[in-house]
Amino acid sequence: MKNIIVLGATGSIGDSVLSVIKQNKNKLNLLGITFNSNISKAKDIINEFKLKNVYSESDESHISLKHTFKDNYELNILRDKAELEELLNKNDVDIIVSAVSGFAGLESTIMAAKTGKKILLANKESIVVAGDIVLPLANEHSTQIIP
Repeated sequence: MKNIIVLGATGSIGDSVLSVIKQNKNKLNLLGITFNSNISKAKDIINEFKLKNVYSESDESHISLKHTFKDNYELNILRDKAELEELLNKNDVDIIVSAVSGFAGLESTIMAAKTGKKILLANKESIVVAGDIVLPLANEHSTQIIP
């Protein structure tokens, strides 16, 4: 079983990744997601996959999730970047999918590059704009990047 974190789970690429995970439940497990502002879709994903970890920097998203899932003591609702970095570095994480679109995905891709995990990179800006930063970091930490 491979444990996966999807960065940018509520976008179109995130949709495709979640569909693959659903079709391969015996091989793939969704361990956590990040999202920006699509609260409704994030809630659906949390419920469908019985998630234990979700991250959003958005104040509105954070408040809404805390309210909706106030009785779900197994759900870790993360908001701080240090918490996200800790999640990405957990021993049970096997694969990180970087599906945040545009330049917004750079910071989380840099975090992922430092983990030593396998990164499935759907964010071309991370390589085009900051390849001279991301690729040496990945190499230094033995992180495998698969575009």
